[in-house]
Amino acid sequence: MAFVAAIGALLVTRRALSSFSPRRKLQVPADVPGTDLRLQQFTRYRAADGTQSIHGTLLADFVPGERSTTLYVAFCPPFERLPSVEAEAIDDASASVKLTQLLHNGVQIEIRLSQPANEKQTVTIEMVATDSANAET
Repeated sequence: MAFVAAIGALLVTRRALSSFSPRRKLQVPADVPGTDLRLQQFTRYRAADGTQSIHGTLLADFVPGERSTTLYVAFCPPFERLPSVEAEAIDDASASVKLTQLLHNGVQIEIRLSQPANEKQTVTIEMVATDSANAET
């Protein structure tokens, strides 16, 4: 009797799995405005010694009259301990970058212009987060 139940469960599972469509690559429609500007890009690395790091860039947008904005970066999976994080503006030397919150699972970054933006402005931020908690001993 248990064998019949196991076969029935297997058939139900196979039928349920076969109803899913195969994975397909998602395409961004060409008519969606703003799809040609990369807002964030991050890559996670693991060195031979086990040290993990996340390197990336993100954009801070300012509207006219705005002087500061806040960006949030999530670390997934989170680091085992608080990472060391460095961030800097790479295309506007007058913009200041300050880490306002640092957690295992992310960071909050404040970007401040030297004066309010006269027109729409974008500042590129480069960030590196490093943790050696996974290093081989």
